[in-house]
Amino acid sequence: MTEQCCKSIRNRNKLWKNFTHDRTDANYALYQKQRNRCPSLRWKAIKAYFLNKSETEKLNEFWNTYGPFLQSKKSRQANNVLLEENGALIKDKTEIASIFNSYFIHIADAAAEISEGDFGTDCSTHPSIQSILTNHSSNITTNFDFEFTNSKQVEKFLLEMNMRKSCGHDSIPPRLLKESSSVTSEPLAEIMNCSIGLGHYPSRWKMGSVTPLFNQDGEFCKKNYRPVSVLLALNNIFEQILAKQLEPFYQDILSDFISAYRPNYSCETSLLRLTEDWRKSLDRKETVAIVSMDLPKAFNSIPHALLLAKLKAYGLGETSIELLRSYLSARIQRIKIGDMFSEWELVRRGVP
Repeated sequence: MTEQCCKSIRNRNKLWKNFTHDRTDANYALYQKQRNRCPSLRWKAIKAYFLNKSETEKLNEFWNTYGPFLQSKKSRQANNVLLEENGALIKDKTEIASIFNSYFIHIADAAAEISEGDFGTDCSTHPSIQSILTNHSSNITTNFDFEFTNSKQVEKFLLEMNMRKSCGHDSIPPRLLKESSSVTSEPLAEIMNCSIGLGHYPSRWKMGSVTPLFNQDGEFCKKNYRPVSVLLALNNIFEQILAKQLEPFYQDILSDFISAYRPNYSCETSLLRLTEDWRKSLDRKETVAIVSMDLPKAFNSIPHALLLAKLKAYGLGETSIELLRSYLSARIQRIKIGDMFSEWELVRRGVP
């Protein structure tokens, strides 16, 4: 709403008031002329606003402005999914949600599980654990434990929260948490500190609402959809606080060749390094060969016991291990199709 539009509306209201006091044709004609002028000015202002955003060099501003009007095919399908099961076309949203929930939960059942009988208690005899203890023992920072947070740190993360994110099953929108951060930060810090001290993750924060998004091929086949989980905004804040503490711990542990989920690393840095290595090899008249692998359902197949055993071998303390064990275990999820939900079910494999 521009200043010119505001002035025009105020003038229109003033002319209407004049007409109500003196109902003459001349006064009504003046009001009608001004009334018709207001929408014209408003549309001109809207046009100028969007034209300005389309010419900006900041891509973030462009997509924030135009994104809500560009509904993707995938988002439409998330609300209107049809499935074919045993030769029958299923249209009931609740039944479709239940089918997806069962499929996503059991998607990695075919992958072999690690038991204590294979590699001992806490996977202590697993080759990767023995390799860590042998090759990294001198570089390991022992007794790393999560530290208590405070209200200022919690408030900082709340204020930095993206208000466009979806809310979880508690229906608390990120905007509400952000605008009430000065009030809620202290009790939230107390809850998080209690969780860190006890080594127990809040159960309600481990409940996820999952939306199936179409990938490719046939739209009626459940195997052609991937799950996108929406967790509580409060859970995301707690995750960020814990990750911020873990970051300096694992920076010296991870290989320089690993680019995923690390600050200042990306696909771009990985490709730059690869292409530079290939160029040097070609300059030396060497042959360059590339082997590319795709690991399907990799995150769904991660064994929790082995993951925790590796963290322990690298130096995480017992309380921190118990907190992460609690974070990974007893997670439940439900599927959302449009305005319908499946029942809550226990997630048996994988990581959030």
